[in-house]
Amino acid sequence: MKTLRPFVPPALFGALLSLLSASPAFAQEDDTQPQSEAEIVVEGDTNLRERRNELRQLAQDVLNKPRISQTIAKFAEPMCPRVFGLTEEAAKVIEARMRENAVSLGLNRVDVPEDCKHNTSVIFVPQEQGTADTWFNSRSDVLRHLKSYERIRVLEEKDPVRAWTYRPARLPGPVAVPTSQGSAGDRLAFADGPNQSYYASRLRRKPNPLAGATVLIELGRADGKSLTQLADYASMRTFGNARALSPEEVPAADTILTLFQDEDAPEELTDFDRSLVSMLYETSPTASRSLFYGNIARRAVRLEGEESEGEDPNSAYGAKE
Repeated sequence: MKTLRPFVPPALFGALLSLLSASPAFAQEDDTQPQSEAEIVVEGDTNLRERRNELRQLAQDVLNKPRISQTIAKFAEPMCPRVFGLTEEAAKVIEARMRENAVSLGLNRVDVPEDCKHNTSVIFVPQEQGTADTWFNSRSDVLRHLKSYERIRVLEEKDPVRAWTYRPARLPGPVAVPTSQGSAGDRLAFADGPNQSYYASRLRRKPNPLAGATVLIELGRADGKSLTQLADYASMRTFGNARALSPEEVPAADTILTLFQDEDAPEELTDFDRSLVSMLYETSPTASRSLFYGNIARRAVRLEGEESEGEDPNSAYGAKE
């Protein structure tokens, strides 16, 4: 597998990206006596319910948690990605895959053109700029648009990644790009964020729209990963509004979110990942969090069942829960 390399020398990396403007998922044999038909049916229903509860909990753990008064956040406009820090060829492959995911999973109704105004940035940071835990701190200007609990979530992430989203109702501030200049606390170049806009709705449960997202990935840790894996991981961390999993967590289903933790990580988005993102965008933006989690779990259980029966799991897409 080819080694991922920066498209530009590290010394020019910050200058290039200063132009960046970020806008605003078994039966086992045993020796027990056979059960009656009624007992088998009850057991099957129980197992299905337990599996649905497991996947519901995973959805709740994976999606970034909103404040108590808010519903689940998701993109309100089509997703347009830009990839920085790789060769142009590799960047185009990742961008195309992310756009494909956005269409197949229900965010983008049609594929957006390559020259669209980007609102999603994926930045591969050269090894010379240090590890992810040295890029930012709680006082970094680039994180000032986030609430305190959101900043903590970004800074405490265990993956070699830093990711956050933007809301239309708050100024996102500049996008930070590590450069080769200065000390660890000063290696930042900034680009202005989008203009501020407000929503005046008085609904009891208002939509929680996202205007864009940024994800920075250590280039060295991306080496050995396929471009499809990197694109699918970035899809989950941006318009999928998913957080990183803790290394101590054992997810109830396979997920691309284990890409930087599992040596045998999935090759692409899994059934659970696709269920999460597709139901994120099929569910009403004013729905309760509980409904989001339940819809995701039901879709994931159904895909698991169809796959075990040899059916095409993609045939479920577009069906209403």
